[in-house]
Amino acid sequence: MSENNPLGYRIYNYTENFIDEEQLPYDLDFKTGLSVTLHKVTYPLLQGEPTHVIYYSDATKTEEVCRIDFTIIRYDAANPGEESLDGFIKQKIAALKWYRNDGTLSTEFKDLGRFFLYPDDIQLMINEGVQKRSLIYENLKANVLGMLQATLGPTGANTHTLEEAKQVGVDYVATEKAAFDNYVDTYNTTIIDDITNDTTNTWLDNVINPSPLTTIRQYMINELDLG
Repeated sequence: MSENNPLGYRIYNYTENFIDEEQLPYDLDFKTGLSVTLHKVTYPLLQGEPTHVIYYSDATKTEEVCRIDFTIIRYDAANPGEESLDGFIKQKIAALKWYRNDGTLSTEFKDLGRFFLYPDDIQLMINEGVQKRSLIYENLKANVLGMLQATLGPTGANTHTLEEAKQVGVDYVATEKAAFDNYVDTYNTTIIDDITNDTTNTWLDNVINPSPLTTIRQYMINELDLG
């Protein structure tokens, strides 16, 4: 353990000055307090499970510096008096933890959670929903392009080169851009209807998992449907 970093937190390896040997990095500013720019990666998992935001010290994303784990709890129309807020954020449970130089994660954490109250926090409630749907959309695009390459490319049906298979996805996203934008901005679910009723793009029925049987169409609908 470095003499200048007695607590062993990796994040302190990137500070200009180590101010207090006993101070946990609770208030260390990622933008102004570090000698490097941290690289952030968000891993959206299944609904109801925590989302992980991991900050790396390097562009190759090999050394983890800290992470935020958070879970979103939403208003439920089944609860009396909450019908008009159905689906809006109610509470964010979030904890910021730091990696030590030995690779272990701290047991200490900074609580970043909060409750959202209507109507005072309505804009924050809306913004959170936009951010979440934007992450879903970006993750969906990347995964579907990979699925198209796997099912249409040389290792699949072998009807397309990898670049041609990728272009199929790029063209589809361009065609449905307005519907995807409306989904992200307002949770307009027209895009789900479009995918469900599409009979032109036969690749939507390409199988990506034989057991349980899952097609690209089913995958997309499941990812986009937040109900």
